[in-house]
Amino acid sequence: MSGRKKILVIEDNMMLAETYVDLLRSSGYDVLEVASTGEEAIMTAESNRPDLVLMDIGLRGSMDGIETSKVITESIEVPVVFIAGVNDGASMERMASIPNHRFLVKPVDFKVLERTVRELLE
Repeated sequence: MSGRKKILVIEDNMMLAETYVDLLRSSGYDVLEVASTGEEAIMTAESNRPDLVLMDIGLRGSMDGIETSKVITESIEVPVVFIAGVNDGASMERMASIPNHRFLVKPVDFKVLERTVRELLE
């Protein structure tokens, strides 16, 4: 990969994942393989050390996106953009323990997503 910023997309809805990947690539970022479970995301993050993680909160498998982000950010210092269909207090409280994160509600405004990613990578 080039010297461009690397982003790891974790999303179990492949149509949404492809949309995020297309948007991020058209904005000049390198996108690592898409992970759809927490376990895949952790392995990919540890081996590729992304500059940013775009994380769906609701994932398949035994780990949700918040738990997955906690594991990833304990091993590498990386900003996280959480994306979720709901904005509930319990999830917001759990996200508070993740350093350098932002939260966006689905459906995501792609201009807001692009601006959020750019701000975190500056």
